[in-house]
Amino acid sequence: METRSRLTDLTKAPAIYHRAKDPSTSKWLNPKRIEEGRGLRTSDLKPPFSIRPVIDGKQVWHPLTAQSFTEAKAEAIAFYTKLAAHERGAAIQEIDDANRTSLHAAVEDYLSHKEHEAGRRPGSIKAYRTALNEFAEKAGVRYIDEVTERVLGRYLRFMREPVPEKRTGYAPKTIAVRMTIIFSLLKKHDIKARVELPSVPKKLVQIFSATEIKKLFDAMDNEEKFRYGFFLATACREQEVMYATWDDIDWDKKEYRVTAKPEVGFEPKSHEERSVPLDDDMLRELREHSKNPAHPRWIFINGDNNPESHFLDKFKRIALKAGVNCGYCVTSRSEGHYEKKNVEVTCKTRPVCEKMYLHRFRKTKATLWHEAGVPVRTIQHWLGHSSLEITQLYLGVTDSSKLRDQINAARRKAYGD
Repeated sequence: METRSRLTDLTKAPAIYHRAKDPSTSKWLNPKRIEEGRGLRTSDLKPPFSIRPVIDGKQVWHPLTAQSFTEAKAEAIAFYTKLAAHERGAAIQEIDDANRTSLHAAVEDYLSHKEHEAGRRPGSIKAYRTALNEFAEKAGVRYIDEVTERVLGRYLRFMREPVPEKRTGYAPKTIAVRMTIIFSLLKKHDIKARVELPSVPKKLVQIFSATEIKKLFDAMDNEEKFRYGFFLATACREQEVMYATWDDIDWDKKEYRVTAKPEVGFEPKSHEERSVPLDDDMLRELREHSKNPAHPRWIFINGDNNPESHFLDKFKRIALKAGVNCGYCVTSRSEGHYEKKNVEVTCKTRPVCEKMYLHRFRKTKATLWHEAGVPVRTIQHWLGHSSLEITQLYLGVTDSSKLRDQINAARRKAYGD
């Protein structure tokens, strides 16, 4: 095995390579060797790092698990030290380990691949990163090939155990989603270890009642009514509203077009653009605001003239003001002016109600369209769903107060009246 030609003095740091993203396109660039010296800053470099050792006469790329350049240098020296020991004839397990993929390296490689997949949204990538980084930290193994059913079972128990800041462990749905992400990572490395996922109880679709909608909009100012009225009118997702532009409004067809905005990193879910109908009232609101727009491009902006990104936090404050919170939610928040500490709060007095979320507007509108007789296939297209099954999960149960005539007619038919 050739090693001396690559590193003769193990007290000096070997060549370390860094892979970065192009700030203008967010695409990964080819790895470049990191240079050190006066005026060259390396302290703010982030992973991934790698080295190029010669193993069995062949130069190969070897990823490092280090999270900083300083750690990368130490890890690289340790790696080459093992190679040198093996060259001297030391039959050690460590050199075999050098050809294995560490769990941390496997996670970084997998996340890098996901970032390049078409249609992957920043929120999805963040969820993948959160799940996999926690698994790599808690798995208790160093290499990806050490992940067994026993390791997965141990991690599953960890997620189920209560944590200090919560009364319970992760919800069954959260556990199922995270384990599915981990299974995907393992599949990429041909590892077949699996555990049975917890069953996720099916819940009734939560939609806003007419009374709740009235209370919510009565508590809003005119600008808030316009913003959240757009959510309800279009049944759009949060980022689809966040990046709505005046050019997206088709005044003739009375539609809102959900289009990609690559310059700000926005892609419609599933990479598919679509059009959503606008009712006459919302169209009038849009026309009125377009006469003197707050921004020449974006329909909804924040105080910095950028697309609004805090719809949910502001909506929760409105819900508390409107008195529509359930009153039973309890959560932990970090509070304090000078010294932060976790305190338990309730949605009776704080804007933390778990039932007040923006997706309820989407489900509410889907149900209203359905009750109004819009074909389910059409609703599927308007919502941007990839399958009819997903759309059916969005449709809530019609309020029984709207069906009194049918309910009484069913009774009369049963008794032959």
